[in-house]
Amino acid sequence: MALSARDRRIFSAIERDLIREDPRWTRRCTRRTRGFDRLERSRLPALVRRRLSITAAFAAWVALVCADASRGPGA
Repeated sequence: MALSARDRRIFSAIERDLIREDPRWTRRCTRRTRGFDRLERSRLPALVRRRLSITAAFAAWVALVCADASRGPGA
């Protein structure tokens, strides 16, 4: 989601005030938001990532069921 120029100015003014008033909180907040930045810059959209993870989990489940079935009954 893109921010307007006005919103960016508001956010940067708030950040400048926070840096001056509470640098410790600013460092903590910066560390926590890095993960969000990485997700936004990711090449795959969230829906594609979710579908891939569900598909991988299903494939792993099928592989485990097949491995169990190959051992034979009563094993």
